Amino acid sequence: MSTPTQRWENLVQWLQELGMKVDGDHFLVESRYRQGAGNALFATADVPSSRALFALPARAKMNIVTLSPRYPSDARAPILTATQLISLHLLLSRPSGGSESPDTVFRPYISVLPQEFDSHPLTWLVKRRLKRSSPAEDNLLSSLPPSAYSMLSRVEHRFLEDWRVVRNYILVFRQELPIKYAACEQLSRDSLELSSTLDFLWAWLNVNTRCLYDDLGKSREDNLSMCPVFDLANHAWQNPTMEPKNRNEGFGRKMSDLTCTSGKTAVARDEELCITYGAHSNGFLLAEYGFINNVSEDDISTGAYPGEVNVQDLVEELFAKRGQLGAEMKEVLEAESYWGDWTLHSSPRPAYPSYRLITALRLYHTCPDVPDSGQLSESAVQIWRSTVCGQRDIISGVNEASWRKSLLQICRRVEGRAQSSVKKIDSQKTVIVGEVSEAWLGWAINNVRSLWIEEMLVAREAAYSVEAGEEF
Repeated sequence: MSTPTQRWENLVQWLQELGMKVDGDHFLVESRYRQGAGNALFATADVPSSRALFALPARAKMNIVTLSPRYPSDARAPILTATQLISLHLLLSRPSGGSESPDTVFRPYISVLPQEFDSHPLTWLVKRRLKRSSPAEDNLLSSLPPSAYSMLSRVEHRFLEDWRVVRNYILVFRQELPIKYAACEQLSRDSLELSSTLDFLWAWLNVNTRCLYDDLGKSREDNLSMCPVFDLANHAWQNPTMEPKNRNEGFGRKMSDLTCTSGKTAVARDEELCITYGAHSNGFLLAEYGFINNVSEDDISTGAYPGEVNVQDLVEELFAKRGQLGAEMKEVLEAESYWGDWTLHSSPRPAYPSYRLITALRLYHTCPDVPDSGQLSESAVQIWRSTVCGQRDIISGVNEASWRKSLLQICRRVEGRAQSSVKKIDSQKTVIVGEVSEAWLGWAINNVRSLWIEEMLVAREAAYSVEAGEEF
């Protein structure tokens, strides 16, 4: 059984054999363990801004170009997407019992990948589907805000669909796979098997949490790569200290090397190197990547951090209460691409509702606010459309007052349920943590709690804006 240090050294040696320069002038990073974040990437020297930290050879990337030649393809099964193919390869190549990967090509890289994703919410959800989740995992799932759970469910749907396709592929080509899969005989097209599903979940999460958009000249969904060394860098929501070179500087062309540089400011020796995953909400980050941005309550309440709350469940509830009229309004919003994705935002100040939310609430209040109040008239819809097209600023003063009142009620409901959820989590935390010994559990509970805190603060700030008469 090799140690993390040995696996890192093996990776560097393998990269050198592929042509990567790993001397002290060209390879200015190393992997170290950081409490609460696992393996991370650190600078080995003082580095000025925009200086190359390392250049990863194209052959070291794991993608549809480097893997496709090793896998059969014919009319018996559909062509795999990049995510499906890389996940399949990791499934076949997963190290077991602390040993190294059986893959002879990417062994050093696969051997340094995370060995488990116990703290990822998708793991809890898939285990629950398999009837193998723990009470603590079930409790965490039931404690998620509705919007975060909805995003997580969509991630699970993608995972299950990819597993269905890959499972069928394995059944078709089981005798031609480059690495024998021991669980082949147990697979079927119609059922989820515990061990193989969790193995594929490990593989799929490695791809979903670590891949990088990489223009390989393929379709957009296939333009991604898993990149050794680069993918050790953790996410920072502000002031990232490392970045890939852009398209004009060489990254992005078909099967190009990946050069990573320091950020806009100098990096000190032993400083952690971080990248940014993009401007995503914390709910999205938790559902997709299994973590959230580390922000304080002041960051949200002062607008320094762009807090976001999706209020779709509450707005859908409003329309549902209107019966047939609400259903007709939903049809209009869907036709005009304004159904769903209704959000509140804390930044830039003052806090505000999304334009999509305002647009939906304006339509909601084009008719008297009582259930089954008749059909939605075409004239009301046309007046509403005129505000969408910018032909008029508002529908009417009464309509403006009405939707702002509904918005305030939504904000207060979000704030109230968030406060109740935080209290419930705090009251149960000691019991939950005491049930099991997983080191990640307390961290996971704090992540869920932080999502509710964010919802509470963002909704509160948006309510202040409504009460202050802010124009949105």
